[in-house]
Amino acid sequence: MTVTGKELDKEKTKLEIDTYFSKVNDIIRKGKLSKRVQFLLQDVVDLRDNQWVPRQWQDTEVKTIAKHPCRRNAVLQLELTEEQETREFFRKFQSILNRLTPQKLTKLVDATLQLKINTEERLRGVVDLIFTRVTTETTNCEVYTNLCRVLASLAVETVNAEGKPQAVTFIRLLVTKCQQVFEKDMQEDEERKTMQKGVETAETEEIRKQRQIELEAAEMASRHRSLGNIRFIGELYNLKILFESTIHECMIRLLKSSPNEKSLECFAKLMTVTGTELDKEKTKLEMDTYFSTVKDIIKKGTISKRVQFVLQDVVDLRDNKWVPRQRQDTKLRKAEQPWQRQAVLQLDLTEERKKTQDVFCKFRSILNRLTPLKLTKLVDATLQLKINTEERLRGVVDMIFTRAITETMYNEVYANFCCVLLPFGIETVNAERKPKTITFKRLLVIKCQQEFEKGMQEDEERETMQKRVETAETEEIRKQRQMELEAAEMASRHRSLGTIRFIGELYNLKILFESTIHECMIRLLKSSPNEKSLECFAKLMTVTGTELDKHEAKLEMDTYFSTVNDIINRRTISKRVQFVLQDVVDHRDNQWVPRQRQDTKVKTIDQIHREAEDEEQMTKQLASQYTRGDGRRKRNVAIDSKTKACVQVDTTQLRVPATPTGLGNTSVPLNRSLLQAVEDKMVGANQKRSCEANLEQLSELDKETVVKETRSIIEELCEDKDMKEAVECVKEMKSPGMLHVFVSEAINYALENTSECRQLVGQLFHQLLQDGTLAVDRMVAGLGAVMKTAEDIEIDVPKIWDYIGELLCPPVANRTLPLGTLISTTFPSNLLASGKAALLTTKLLRQCVVVTSEEVVFQLWSSCKEQHDCLQLRPEDLEVVLKKAEQPSQRQAALQLAVVSDGGDGRQGSRQGESNKIISPNPHSEPEIELRKAEQPWQRQAVLLLELTEEQKETQEVFRKFRSILNRLTPQKLTELADATLQLKINTEERLRGVVDLIFTRAITETMYSGEVYANLCQVLAPFDVETVNTKGKLKTITFKRLLLSKCEQEFLKDMQEDEERKTLQKGVETAETEEIRKQRQMELEAAEMASRQRMLGNIRFIGELYKLKTLSESIMHECTRRFQKTSSDEKSLECFAKLMTVTGKELDKEKTKLEIDTYFSKVNDIIKKGKLSKRVQFLLQDVVDLRDNQWVPRQRQDTKVKTIAKQPWRRNAVLQLELTEEQETRKVFRKFQSILNRLTPQKLTKLVDATLQLKINTEERLRGVVDMIFTRVTTETTNCEVYTNLCRVLASLAVETVNAEGKPQAVTFIRLLVTKCQQVFEKDMQEDEERKTMQKGVETAETEEIRKQRQIELEAAEMASRHRSLSNIRFIGELYNLKILFESTIHECMIRLLKSSPNEKSLECFAKLMTVTGTELDKEKTKLEMDTYFSTVNDIINRRTISKRVQFALQDVVDLRDNKWVPRQRQDTEVKTIDQIHREAEDEEQMTKQLASQYTRGDGRRKRGLLHGRKVATPQSPHSVSLEDLTARLGFANVSNNEILKWIERSCTPEECRSPIFIRTLTTAMVQGAVTGKGSNAHLARDLFETRLEILTKYVNSDEKLELEVLLALELAVAKLDHPPKLLCQMFNAVYDCEVVGENSCFTWRDRAQEGVEGKGTAVMSVKAFFDWLESAARESDHPEGTSGKRQA
Repeated sequence: MTVTGKELDKEKTKLEIDTYFSKVNDIIRKGKLSKRVQFLLQDVVDLRDNQWVPRQWQDTEVKTIAKHPCRRNAVLQLELTEEQETREFFRKFQSILNRLTPQKLTKLVDATLQLKINTEERLRGVVDLIFTRVTTETTNCEVYTNLCRVLASLAVETVNAEGKPQAVTFIRLLVTKCQQVFEKDMQEDEERKTMQKGVETAETEEIRKQRQIELEAAEMASRHRSLGNIRFIGELYNLKILFESTIHECMIRLLKSSPNEKSLECFAKLMTVTGTELDKEKTKLEMDTYFSTVKDIIKKGTISKRVQFVLQDVVDLRDNKWVPRQRQDTKLRKAEQPWQRQAVLQLDLTEERKKTQDVFCKFRSILNRLTPLKLTKLVDATLQLKINTEERLRGVVDMIFTRAITETMYNEVYANFCCVLLPFGIETVNAERKPKTITFKRLLVIKCQQEFEKGMQEDEERETMQKRVETAETEEIRKQRQMELEAAEMASRHRSLGTIRFIGELYNLKILFESTIHECMIRLLKSSPNEKSLECFAKLMTVTGTELDKHEAKLEMDTYFSTVNDIINRRTISKRVQFVLQDVVDHRDNQWVPRQRQDTKVKTIDQIHREAEDEEQMTKQLASQYTRGDGRRKRNVAIDSKTKACVQVDTTQLRVPATPTGLGNTSVPLNRSLLQAVEDKMVGANQKRSCEANLEQLSELDKETVVKETRSIIEELCEDKDMKEAVECVKEMKSPGMLHVFVSEAINYALENTSECRQLVGQLFHQLLQDGTLAVDRMVAGLGAVMKTAEDIEIDVPKIWDYIGELLCPPVANRTLPLGTLISTTFPSNLLASGKAALLTTKLLRQCVVVTSEEVVFQLWSSCKEQHDCLQLRPEDLEVVLKKAEQPSQRQAALQLAVVSDGGDGRQGSRQGESNKIISPNPHSEPEIELRKAEQPWQRQAVLLLELTEEQKETQEVFRKFRSILNRLTPQKLTELADATLQLKINTEERLRGVVDLIFTRAITETMYSGEVYANLCQVLAPFDVETVNTKGKLKTITFKRLLLSKCEQEFLKDMQEDEERKTLQKGVETAETEEIRKQRQMELEAAEMASRQRMLGNIRFIGELYKLKTLSESIMHECTRRFQKTSSDEKSLECFAKLMTVTGKELDKEKTKLEIDTYFSKVNDIIKKGKLSKRVQFLLQDVVDLRDNQWVPRQRQDTKVKTIAKQPWRRNAVLQLELTEEQETRKVFRKFQSILNRLTPQKLTKLVDATLQLKINTEERLRGVVDMIFTRVTTETTNCEVYTNLCRVLASLAVETVNAEGKPQAVTFIRLLVTKCQQVFEKDMQEDEERKTMQKGVETAETEEIRKQRQIELEAAEMASRHRSLSNIRFIGELYNLKILFESTIHECMIRLLKSSPNEKSLECFAKLMTVTGTELDKEKTKLEMDTYFSTVNDIINRRTISKRVQFALQDVVDLRDNKWVPRQRQDTEVKTIDQIHREAEDEEQMTKQLASQYTRGDGRRKRGLLHGRKVATPQSPHSVSLEDLTARLGFANVSNNEILKWIERSCTPEECRSPIFIRTLTTAMVQGAVTGKGSNAHLARDLFETRLEILTKYVNSDEKLELEVLLALELAVAKLDHPPKLLCQMFNAVYDCEVVGENSCFTWRDRAQEGVEGKGTAVMSVKAFFDWLESAARESDHPEGTSGKRQA
């Protein structure tokens, strides 16, 4: 600016120059720069102010020697300014740093100290220069650190801002610099995200590449600087310049930022530098925690391989005691102690010690090379070692044992090694100098015993650590100790399992005795429910079971397994350990033969080669047999020569997979030419395009999957803000036809989130539209779905139109979504008519102005003139458009758009042909509002009290203390606070009346506390009295009880006389002058009625509670009751009667008052029968009648008492409190809990429960949200009902403290909210008949056939949803009862109400479901009468036959289930069928019946035997019949051959019957039941038996597509009965396809029919997704993927 300012500062550039100098002045004012630069900038400012004329001549031209004669150096030094001296100083120090080497360090340090470092500027400059060198020349970091150590004592005196002297030290500046750079590096993620956004939003590819290069360069520079800084920090710590706490703080912050790879790399660098000094005994706990976290990060595998290797190097470095395996020094440095031979280093050792170390070294080398193949050779090498002392023998045993328990895969090898070394022994001398023999076996057994005992005694240590966790002072310490506890448990478990397996292997080799194994098992089982011990028992039994389970040990084994079964049935252990124990039980039941080959042993190289040759040969055979006899394409598979399992083979380059052990990686390529030639003949080129289209259509995801994927994508986008990753995730969905679902779900999610989230989603829409991934029609369709429900959403989200404007702004502003298309296709008629569409368009245009400009927005608006007529916008709404309408024609056109028209022709809404009018806003100023001065302005309480007398002040103090007592009143503190009340100076009538008023007000407003708290307090205070003087001057005694009764009576009479006031208010409503006044008065009337009702009910309940405590007499209760019944038409009085009778009925209904009570209830029954009251009051009265009939025992627990709650210690988290608002914290809790529910499985239940309990569920809102989310999952995912119920059982103890409407504390528990939720849904379902009848009338009264069909569909959908919700809720209620969360009376009440609603089929079905779930627990001796009554009613309903067959069968199944003592004969199919499925099955049965009817009689007129009846397939040829039970019995035994079964079927059925759909489905079901054991996640398929039986099915199906479909449907139903075990259906589909039972066409037909929305179908389709993915990928990879023989193309 100094050089160019004069030329640059012209009139046309004045604005820019003014801007520059404005910023310069701001920079100077901030004063953050050095003085030198501030002076330079000020000089430029002054230069401009002086019209660019310098005040003094700056002679910078080059002069000749004549013009500038040489002067002596001394003279020049005198003329040097302070600034020039500083420059000279920095130049010299720079020169010193340039020459700095380890050899010259001392010399250059002296030169540095001779420099004049006497100002703060120079000292800061020295620090900056050193730090810059450190972070750029990392190899010389140690040299610069040593320099800093020498300069540590440097300090200068300076003056602070207040003018006081202060000392600035070198060390302080250096540490501050390190800290600043460290903090800057930790906060660079935001800058990186900003640069990343710049890359993604680049306008052109060239700009994008440029920004990408800049981003990578910035990341590289940041990483280099961070590593240099962190290494420098480590070196400073090594020289004791920094404290140890500083290093720990750095490490904690670096690990917390995981998975930030730069931070993890810095952690590795810091630990490498400081590990030797830091890893001491006192810091062992912290170091173990760091490395435990590092190992978890490595195991997760979420970071790059490079960083994983860096972290693993640090872990290995610590394991090697910080001695690097390879020299990590890249610079040449002269060693202080030059290398010497090992022999020289061992000069300090004795000869014996050296030999011992040499023996250990050689033996360790032997163990490193130990394999099954080299066992004999290495045993000989071991025996040649000189193991001739006790120390050496013990060392050998320790090394073998350590290897055996850590390398469990080689346990058998080490056991064999020990078996060979058993005879080994040495002679030694004991403490008494007597000779003794120590054998290898003895030491080994002792070692095993010691380790076993140690593992059994670790519980004490664990409890100690657990107590340390619970008693942690802060949250951070608690987490630290929790991590240590988990790490210790993991290490202990791993070590115990390794030890126990090694013991088992030693027993198998007869090294240990059988009694030792029995002793171990007994001790392990005794420690139940210790899960680690049970897991060790399972491991020991798995290893030794084959050898141990002999005839002589049968009694012990039966005892063990009986105990194990009891443990499993009690379910007091985690699911994982239950499954481990169950596997052992199944293992024994299968004669110790594993169902699947557990190939975990070590293999030799020869074995691996043989397996590879077998696989290669099998692959060649498959290639030669690629086509079947019928011409259909075979699946590309190879058979594993060991497991006989089918594995996928890529047709492009077929390879045999590697062996499962991972020790070899042999693969054999197969030429694809043969496969290609066969496929070329199979299909024609003209079929390829249709096949590809079908494939794209078939690959579409279903709606449920798209919704889940969308949620996941948007959540990750909002968290990570990685737009590129989000776009790729959408592309990977490969469902262009379902992207409208993606759009609508993304919008719905964004509407509930922050503004930043909505902007990100809008940018995502723009990116997808721009690159063509999202079509405009899909975008419009998804947006239209949201618009249809937008007005309903507006109730919950009032700013929905602003939010949608934010979402649509990026695509509309960038013109990837045309505005005209948006207006014409997405706005429904209701939004256009209500003006919401215009409002949304206005919001959208205003958002677009923010991100673009007014000109662009006007162009957008002008480009959609055809759609202007449908929007009714006012001119003030189009302010943005009008501003840019510079031309009159444009402005007139824009104004005309705002005129309300009836046809878009510019006429006004009056439709009378008036001339066009331009409506413009008429702004006017509001009248100034004057503030009115209050007559009695507010004053502080202390000021008001100054005017009171001493007596009044003391009275106010008594009231204040008593009010404080009431605020703290709880059931637990009642006695304590009653004593405190009695100690108050309540010695005047005024004070006693005030106390009574305070108690009474609390009692009638806080009804929850009136029962046990306030009434009991009144009972304690009842004798309280005071002496006062009446009007005649005589003494009188006023008691607390008398005042209380008077207060209750006054309130009672006041409530009875309020009808007159109500009538007056009602007249005021009727005579209101305007509608607005009428609404206002109506609201006042309703508020008054509500307050009166609440006050009256509170008073009447308080009166009842006082009567129960004998404070009031019985005659008063009868008087109140009579008064209530006199006003029988008043609903409020009847409600009070019901409340009073509910409270006092049990005490009042005695023999002597039976006549009065009968009279009361006789009148109540008459009132109910008249039906003149509202339903609510009728139900209240009926409840009281039922309560009396039930001997005043409530059917459901009335849990209205005040409960205590264990207060959770409040933990402060200052960081979160500063960064998160309460709303954001709540959203975060809900998001985390939603994530927990997404991952919830029986196996992960314990882990996820712990994660749930760690969430901050400390408010009522959060607790209710948790209950709602669990309940929603229960009613939608019925198969996981048991898992969610167990989750509820664990969370039952959750409770929070909240404040009610009166500001009083109350406890809200998880159980109470959950039960309330179940009750609400149950009541709603019971009352849905009225809604259904209304919808049915709507169907019957439809104007047109189209409307009738639409309403019929809506009715059926509502019924289906209601039925599904009711069944899910009732099953959940049953599961809660099974876990003793609900009472038995609640279940009986539900059953009675469900049966009473007969013939409501939904209620009867719910009854059947509830009885099925709870029958086993409910049907006991004490409830036999109720159960007999229920089933008698059910039998009557079945016999009347007034319900559908489906419900009859459901009820009959429950009856049969009870007759069979609640043991199901067959698995109950809980799957809901559609009407179409029922019709198809009925048609198949009808067709079969007709076929059999034609064959019913023989030629001689005699009856044929064996008609199809029930579940049996009858035959005309023999007296036999084929039933599901008979088929299952034969197909389930492996020793029955297929030929025997075929002969039996041929004797029992005709060929026509064997080809029927019912027979095929029965046969398939029997095969599944015979080959599958267990249920749910415990289900197991005997693959070999199942594939063997498929030969029978293949014969009868015989490539008939209809029968193939029956097979698949039967498999689906069978798996549904088993509660959808994971991967079971996929295994069956693979088997039936590989064995050629079904073809591709049938598979795809089954999947298409599965998309009909039937419950359970979606689960089945998702479980076989991998199978169909393979089927489609195989078709895509082939050139001609179509099928043959006229079947459906794949």
